[in-house]
Amino acid sequence: MQYNELGQEIERILPGDVISKWQYDITGRPTHHRVSSQNRDARRRAYNWDVNHQLRSMVNELTGVKVTYGYDEFSNLVWANQDSRQFDFLYRSVDDVGNLYETKDKKDRVYGAGSRLLETKDAQFSYDEEGNLVEKVEHNGDTWKYEFYGNGMMAKVMKPDKTEITFKYDALGRRIEKCSEGKATHFVWDGNTILHEYLSQDNSDTLENSVENASQTDADIADNLVTWVFNEGFVPSAKITNEGHYSIISDYLGTPVEAYDEQGNKVWSAELDVYGRVKEFTGEKDFIPFRYQGQYEDIEIGLYYNRFRYYDPEQGNYTQVDPIGLAGGNPTLYGYTRNPLSEIDPLGLIVVYRNLRPDEKISNGLTAKNPGRGMKPSGHVMNGSSPNFKGSQFISTTTDIDVARKWNKEGQTIVKFDTDDVVKDSAGNKNIIDVSTPEKAKAEGFKGRPDNYAVSSKEVLVEGHVPTNKITKVCK
Repeated sequence: MQYNELGQEIERILPGDVISKWQYDITGRPTHHRVSSQNRDARRRAYNWDVNHQLRSMVNELTGVKVTYGYDEFSNLVWANQDSRQFDFLYRSVDDVGNLYETKDKKDRVYGAGSRLLETKDAQFSYDEEGNLVEKVEHNGDTWKYEFYGNGMMAKVMKPDKTEITFKYDALGRRIEKCSEGKATHFVWDGNTILHEYLSQDNSDTLENSVENASQTDADIADNLVTWVFNEGFVPSAKITNEGHYSIISDYLGTPVEAYDEQGNKVWSAELDVYGRVKEFTGEKDFIPFRYQGQYEDIEIGLYYNRFRYYDPEQGNYTQVDPIGLAGGNPTLYGYTRNPLSEIDPLGLIVVYRNLRPDEKISNGLTAKNPGRGMKPSGHVMNGSSPNFKGSQFISTTTDIDVARKWNKEGQTIVKFDTDDVVKDSAGNKNIIDVSTPEKAKAEGFKGRPDNYAVSSKEVLVEGHVPTNKITKVCK
């Protein structure tokens, strides 16, 4: 693998003579992606960006198909159009709150209190007191029912044919089992990414008790064990099974788009629309189940498991409210990102905001004044606003856009980014310290004035570098 001076991947050589190459403009935005297999072009994409770092068009240089994109004044992605066809617009219109509509006039959906989606042209939706989706009734009468644990995690789905799919989670809220029609898929985690998954005929058959349970041995598990390899973060790079090793190619956002075997043969590909729906694919659809970063498609229920919530690609919304509320940066509580072409939400959680000084340029990315200084977090919070402060290894951010607006000064620009997009700084460090609530500040050892300052500003300290293409300007 080769990288440029900004740490961006420019070449990756994979088994089977598969080569992935990236080109970027001077601000770090991707302009071309080429994948070749056995000296033949397998994928070629060209990207065109505007001055606001918004993707304006993407061209498939192998087929000539061009997709253009449109935005509103608040940088919300609101439509996509293929080959400038008058009747081939896919709308993602938004109202003042950010609720999504699939028509330009925004009359195709009905939303209730708290941005709960109540009705579309295809179905009606009902929720419990906690805001969890509990029923979807399609216009043909088919009914889906959903049940949840007390912590808000989905426990069971009943399909229209009365088939049930159940889920179990560990103490950290990570899904460890999905059971349907007498078969269970078990998941083993490495942090927030899946390391292994395997099938069993009985949901009591696990790696821990397979020796005692005669219905499934270690050898049986090994035969259907799938191991996933991830790059740093949530981008899958390989799938390892008993049948072979497969390399995974992702786009600039980290969304898997192709997979190749050890001989360089393409065995899978997929393209998503602006809602995250798989609009076309080759091979078995779930051969690679990952969609937007952090999402795992459950074909049985038509939803994407997104660590703390489930995402419905048909509607473009989550089935549960954001567990961190408005601190997630989306006022709809059920919404994904405002622009899925440049933003991701791998955990369904944290977006932060910052006021850029006039001397800070988005084109340079974001880096602290003094990487590697080793200052205590409480010291940074206590002294960060002092005019004589020489800087630390931290970048101050807030989970609340209103805090950023309150302290915004003339000449400053409000920006936002996802903490999952932070990479190592020049000192080789990456660390996210969330002190935005009394409980979190206390856990970091904050007391007295630093505690008060951090909590009142809903502060998150970022140690690391934020690449240019991961930063979005926010309307004041």
